[in-house]
Amino acid sequence: MPREQIPVTSSVITWARKRAGFSVEEAAEKFSKIAAWEAGEAFPTYPQIERLADTFKLPIAVFFFPEPPDLPPISESFRTLPAEEFEQIPRRVKFLLRKAQAQQLNLSELCQGQNPAERLITRDLEFTVNVQLEEMAREVRDYIGISLEEQYAWGTNDDAFKNWRLALSDVGVFVFKDAFRVPEYSGFCLYDEVFPIIYVNNSAAKTRQIFTLFHELAHLLFHTSGIDTIGDKYIPALPALARRIEVLCNRFAAQFLVPEAAFRDAIAGLDRSEATAELLAARFHVSREFIYRKFLDQGKISQEAYFEAADRWAKQRVSGGSGGDPYWTKIAYLGREYIQLALSQYHQNRIDQRQLAEYLNSKPRHVATLEEYFSRGGHMTYVFDNSPLSTLFRNYYRRRFPTLWQNFDDLVDNGDIVSTREVRHEIEDGPDESLRDWAVQNSELFTVPNAEEGAFVAQIYAVRHFQQNIERQKMLKGGRIADPSS
Repeated sequence: MPREQIPVTSSVITWARKRAGFSVEEAAEKFSKIAAWEAGEAFPTYPQIERLADTFKLPIAVFFFPEPPDLPPISESFRTLPAEEFEQIPRRVKFLLRKAQAQQLNLSELCQGQNPAERLITRDLEFTVNVQLEEMAREVRDYIGISLEEQYAWGTNDDAFKNWRLALSDVGVFVFKDAFRVPEYSGFCLYDEVFPIIYVNNSAAKTRQIFTLFHELAHLLFHTSGIDTIGDKYIPALPALARRIEVLCNRFAAQFLVPEAAFRDAIAGLDRSEATAELLAARFHVSREFIYRKFLDQGKISQEAYFEAADRWAKQRVSGGSGGDPYWTKIAYLGREYIQLALSQYHQNRIDQRQLAEYLNSKPRHVATLEEYFSRGGHMTYVFDNSPLSTLFRNYYRRRFPTLWQNFDDLVDNGDIVSTREVRHEIEDGPDESLRDWAVQNSELFTVPNAEEGAFVAQIYAVRHFQQNIERQKMLKGGRIADPSS
């Protein structure tokens, strides 16, 4: 009978609750009798066991074990983090840490225990905590094989992230993404001799995601697991060696992405203004705050100016929602390299469809559609001019149309919406302050054409009919033409 109590082991319920990060009081908000279950004074019904499994992220079968399973706690991967600090990590992040461990097991099974990359950076490069950071950054960049010139040439921050992710995969480091739902946490890494991995918070700004990649890569190069948080408030509580490593990881990421010599060359002849910070941020694909902080460290701006700008930029930032196309989201989270590994095993008849679905964290009925999306090779890209953006910001309020804005934010976060520099100029001249702030925050969306695109635009305007799209008045006196082809 559905309401009949099922005699399960009380210690397993206690273990499951603690592992999931719930106190007895918190769990009691969902299961009023959990204290009695853990004391062995009562038992849950089967529907309640189903809810326990869903809440504590475990298979139902585990609750029928005679004793808790022998699984090493995830905290063992972070031996340098004091126990009291680890306990402060939110439940959602702890779940993602366990999910990352599962991904390492998936990789080992899919690859028969051997990293598929021809080179493994964490094996080939070795550094001590006394390393000179400029030399470390130079050696890592040479190993990865991405020059500063290539870095500058990437069109948007989304392009930059995708290229860095691919470059890390080529040297044996898999990168996964997820919605952390805790904005203070930017990402983490799990060190392994064969399958080191990095997890990135997809809700963070793209520039923050890029910084997290290299903060966590430094941890892996020091053969440690690590967690990247905004503010790093926990650093003073770390033991001396762990504290030094954490500081080094931050400094390495900064030095790798914006080498001091390259920064000096880029800043030569420019004032230390917000406009310059925005210009250099777009060049190096880092945040404006990062560049402005360098101005502060050089003594070129005051602390008041830095914190006022950083606070204003933070208020402009709008985090992405949880909407969007679930198949594209799945591909973005797992990464094309990992999905290709799973699909190749499936098509070689080494795993069946059910196993493929498990590796892709999907239901079997969704696998065919996911593979169809994957085979397309990329997202649909939408080119916006000023008119639809103005209409969106003027007529569709975020509080009134949350799903619309969630989907729009996801398209922006995934690099699926682009526009032109001329559109941005027209927005800057326009009356909508919220749209102007959004355009500043998402400046990388407003691109300039490359040589091939410029030649194509010239072919369009070689047709006299299309020349008539430009108002004669502007031909006479000048002005903005914000058509996407401009």
